This record gives sequence, structure tokens and C-alpha cells, in this order.
Amino acid sequence: MFKTFELSVDLGSSALRVFVKNQGKVFDEANLIAVEEGSGRLIAIGDRAKSMLGRENKKIKVVKPVKNGIIADFDACGLILKYIIDKFCKGTMIRPYLTIGISPLSSQIDQHLLMEAALSAGAKKVFLLKKPVAAALGNGINVTNASGRLIVDIGSDSTNIGLVSLGTVVSNTAIDIGGANYDRKIIEYLKKRHSLLIGEITAERVKMMIGGVLKREETEYFEVKGKNMKKGLPAVKRISSREISRLFLDDVKKIIEAIFDVVSNTPQELESDVKRYGIILTGGGSLVYGVKTLIENTLKLKVTMSDEPLESSIIGLSKATEQRVSLDKLGII
Repeated sequence: MFKTFELSVDLGSSALRVFVKNQGKVFDEANLIAVEEGSGRLIAIGDRAKSMLGRENKKIKVVKPVKNGIIADFDACGLILKYIIDKFCKGTMIRPYLTIGISPLSSQIDQHLLMEAALSAGAKKVFLLKKPVAAALGNGINVTNASGRLIVDIGSDSTNIGLVSLGTVVSNTAIDIGGANYDRKIIEYLKKRHSLLIGEITAERVKMMIGGVLKREETEYFEVKGKNMKKGLPAVKRISSREISRLFLDDVKKIIEAIFDVVSNTPQELESDVKRYGIILTGGGSLVYGVKTLIENTLKLKVTMSDEPLESSIIGLSKATEQRVSLDKLGII
């Protein structure tokens, strides 16, 4: 029997993750590529491309193929998929099966373009799975079940909210708010309040160490390294959790409003399921201190934190690959 290659690909706004069936996760880096201007030739991908941000010249351009959860550059996605297929199917003439996660807001045209890009990149067959369904699978839910499960995925630059039942997304919405919003607000706050200039990586570290949307029992501190904007010299500033605790609060309130809207529009037959099971919270933005508690207390719904909030989608996509035949028959992928 001929060997087959089956790849699962999560094209996230911030991360590109790849699973190969029977091998596990083989790639987990920034979803960025660097290309040569004019020719469009791929120069770098992932973390290496990320290291080129801010260092681009007339010959090199760094491209972010996915924005707000939606594919913004299909040519860039085609280059990524070709790189993945060439790298992980190296030494074989066998064309792989690809399972790719997509936003439930992706149009039919977008889905067609993505499939065309994947086939042109060398895939034998392409299966698309909506990300709320993938996240549900990644959290151990039987998506073929009729019960409704509400998934809230707070990503890097968008939050996707979807009610999953019988392998379909019954109702959903997405808003352009994610963990990167908090990073930007931390950068702006330190610039304005302390004349301290920092980058996105430092801002993310500040967010995870002392960030939050609720007051902590004890104030925590973090030494932030940056550049003094007035003197132009390296500087270190001790920042408290109390200082930045409310920077992300209004954004999380908007996320809660969006969840409420989806719950309000839930079909009556699934309303009891939402009250019974509550919300599954996933995505990197869900890790910010107090987000889970604030959602739970405001909506009066049980909130279950994903065991793998950063990898729910790719875990679910890999499970979908393993169950491909049955999910294909049911029209789920």
C-alpha cells in the first residue's frame, strides 16, 4: 500500500502551526513571510521572517497573510502552503491531503481561492474546517453531537465566537479585538506616561507578567526595558500591575457584548445547552489575568478554560484529519 501524507494547517493571524499525521506538531512559528519585491520569491518564513520586521529594504517585504482571522493575501498563503508541502513531504512524489482551518466568516470566494492556492501548491485534496468546530474538537467535544457548544476564541487581533452543533457553526460573530490590542495599549501607555519606547515582544511580556482586567489581591511589579524617548538612551522602568490593569478592560467588555449577542440569537432548542455547558474559552488573549472571571461574572455563565488555549485549533484540525473519512461523509469538512 502506498504511503499517504496528511497535513493539518492552522493559518492564524499571529501563528502558523502544522501537524503531520502520525508525527505530531512539526511547525509552530510566526505566520509571516519575507518576499523579494518584484519577483515575489520567498526569502524567509516564520520566526526568521519576523526577525526582519522593521529591517525591510527596497528589495525585501515582510507580509502578514492573515489579518483579523481572515486571509488577506492568497499569494502569500500559496507560498506558505508550498513551503510546508515541500518541506514535510520531501523525498516523495506523493501529493498530500491538507486540512486547513478557516474563519466561519470566510466567503465562498475566499474558500475557493484558498483551495486553489493549496492545490497549486501541490496538495492532492483539500478539506476546510471552520475554526470554532476545530476548537471544539481540540477540546474533546464530539462535534457530530446535536448539543450546542459555545466557543469563544480570543486570538491575536480578533475574537471569534461560534455556537457549534452537529458539526456546523449555527451562529457566530467576530470582532477586531484580541490580545495584540492590549500590547498596543501598553506600548502607548508607557510612551505617554513614562516616555519609554518598547516593542511588541516586550509589551506582550508585560501583558502576561502583570497585565489583567481585574484588580489583583497583591500588586505585582515588572521591570520593563526600553529606550528613553527624551534622552534616546536605554532605560529600565518598574511598572505595577495596578497601572495597566484597566487598559484592556473596555475591549473585554466589547467581547462580552459580542458573546451576549450570539447567545441572544441562539436558536431556542440550543439555548438550554448554552446554559448547561456554558462557554469554552480559548486563544492567547484568554490567558490575560481576570478575563475568564470577568466573562463568567458578567454573563452568569460557566466558563471553561481550554487546556491548550494556544493550540485548540491545530489539535482539533489534527483530530479532524484522523477522522477525515467520517467527517467528510457527514459534510463537516
